[in-house]
Amino acid sequence: MCSLTFLYKRSGQLDKHELWLQRAGHVRHPFAIFELDIRTENSGQLDAARNWLEQSWESGYELAGRHLMRIAHKQRDGAYVQQLAKMISTSDPNE
Repeated sequence: MCSLTFLYKRSGQLDKHELWLQRAGHVRHPFAIFELDIRTENSGQLDAARNWLEQSWESGYELAGRHLMRIAHKQRDGAYVQQLAKMISTSDPNE
């Protein structure tokens, strides 16, 4: 699915690019989730970006936690930042 997103984007077929990116995100492909996160975060939709990253985090993608912390900082959600920091520090990347 992600390969299709690249092909459609390069060929200028942005409607198809978006369709396949959304599909890849919904099956929790890490690249798609980050692409969707960046897009939604840049458009000011922090809650939507946070949702994508939480899905990524829950599927075991470690880097999502650090991005979640950044968004939580922007949202001034100190309790969530602390919770994430604790989870990140105790997580085992080899699990």
